[in-house]
Amino acid sequence: MRSFTDEEFDVMLRELTVNDPPSFQMLAVIAEKTLRSSIVRWCREDKRLAGRQLEDDIMQTTIMRMMQKCITGFFLRTDKLNDDPEGFSKWMFEVARNMTRDFADSQGRLDGRERGFEEGEAENIAAEDDTEREAADERLAAAFAIILDADVKIYKILTWLAECAFIIEHGKTKIESNAVLAEEFAEKTLRELCDTVYEFAENIPWMNFTPQQRRKIQAALCEPYENGKTYGETKYKEFFMKKDGKATISDWMNRMNGMIKRRLIR
Repeated sequence: MRSFTDEEFDVMLRELTVNDPPSFQMLAVIAEKTLRSSIVRWCREDKRLAGRQLEDDIMQTTIMRMMQKCITGFFLRTDKLNDDPEGFSKWMFEVARNMTRDFADSQGRLDGRERGFEEGEAENIAAEDDTEREAADERLAAAFAIILDADVKIYKILTWLAECAFIIEHGKTKIESNAVLAEEFAEKTLRELCDTVYEFAENIPWMNFTPQQRRKIQAALCEPYENGKTYGETKYKEFFMKKDGKATISDWMNRMNGMIKRRLIR
């Protein structure tokens, strides 16, 4: 039985198929209401996940996957708009269940590494990981190029780059990265955030800024913003919307990732 109303479904449908760019706000609300308790239960029942406190990570990753897939994978999968709320509820559970299994499998592999492997097994897994890592780096490099070429405000571009860096360099989750940006950088200027991104980029192969891209970022930071200050001189918190910093950053990231997804599937 679905846990969202027809009215909520209609709002989500308009946000995703009428708004340009699409908004994922109601999608996130519906996903949280519908899936949270099941994800908690699945984690509790799977010995590879029990006690790991991965429920939030699975929830957020599931929402991100749904944002990437729901338009072309469900609503506009055929020439006719799929506006079936019951079918969408089943689709959400399928995405969440698959994501939970992926997390469980990954945790199982990590546990196996800690215990040690049979002779030759470690080499095989290392080879698989190298292939997966290379493919992931290629996707991230493509997303990186899209972000830097996009007609988007510089504070959103730097937010996307910083969040990727926190996740990769410090093993942060998306939620943790949002919190770091909202709390530790609120009083810092946008130029200071940019300097942090450049510092992280030195250790991330796919985050390789060309001279032209650096010039574009520099020009954007030098553009006038408000009260006689440039974007680069303005504190990061000044760009937050009326909602709190973490919610603002989450909204920016959702929209940026949605833009990347649409451009990658063209």
